[in-house]
Amino acid sequence: MELALVLRYRSDCVTLCSLGLFSNISWVAMLCTVLVGGTMVVMPSFEARAAVALIESEGITHGTFVPLQLERLLALDDLGRYRLSSLDTIMCCGSPLKPQVKREFPHRTGCTLIELYGLTEGLCTILSPEDFVAKTDSVGKPFLGTDLRILGEDDRELPAGATGEIVGFSPLLMAGYHGRDDANREATWTDPRGRRWLRTGDLGKLDAEGFLYVVDRKKDMILSGGQNVYPVDIEQVMRGHPDVAEVAVVAAPSRKWGETPVAFVVLKRGGTADRDALLRWTNARVGKQQRIADVLWRESLPRNANGKILKRELRAALAACEY
Repeated sequence: MELALVLRYRSDCVTLCSLGLFSNISWVAMLCTVLVGGTMVVMPSFEARAAVALIESEGITHGTFVPLQLERLLALDDLGRYRLSSLDTIMCCGSPLKPQVKREFPHRTGCTLIELYGLTEGLCTILSPEDFVAKTDSVGKPFLGTDLRILGEDDRELPAGATGEIVGFSPLLMAGYHGRDDANREATWTDPRGRRWLRTGDLGKLDAEGFLYVVDRKKDMILSGGQNVYPVDIEQVMRGHPDVAEVAVVAAPSRKWGETPVAFVVLKRGGTADRDALLRWTNARVGKQQRIADVLWRESLPRNANGKILKRELRAALAACEY
């Protein structure tokens, strides 16, 4: 009920379900729609042009998407010819949503966009439309009944503005992983009052107003020469290159530094950047400790069914390398 209210579902909603029905993102859309007595329109598989055609023909008002889907919708060269005025509220989650997409999608479609950061285990935050301008880089505030803390390496709470692991407490938290006591211990932080908090495995920070900023996945952080390097910072810089369509930065073994950043890059159609030029361009724009050791070309990046980049596969491809 609370989620349907926060995501602004109503009894006359027509919801587009464009992800697999196994996804908890799809279940959010389905349960909220059923709760208010709305209508579901299910796509067999997502394709950007088919999606905007359905929005126009079916009068779609609501939907849940992952960032990659919104990016593909915005990439349609004739998006403006479709009538999308029925769109009311779209929720996006599953992986980081680029600030440019946050700004551009509502502007070009006329809809309200809500960002959700969350875990299936029972935590989420909501960035409401009213906060998009002032808090564009954040993922919002904790959902009703949820509390968040940021922990340092010693598992002590950190003050506002400090980066550490995000842990959360919520009445919606799972009871635990079935038959996996080891995983439960690893995923649990117990506060001084004896309450069980979920370790998210994500690094982030809270500002003075309680808005959460996700920095990176803890396991994706690169420890180079004793310095913490966050791949997302490098990726954000590299996406600014006119020839770069997609990029993922991961750790590679380094004789000198222990670990060093390496970038896997997908070029835009017609892109002509070469390895050495992109390497120089990037390293001139990042901090000394963030400089990448190599650029590796890919036709596409490995993703799961919800569009999230599988960095473990990229790390595995570098396991036998040493820079």
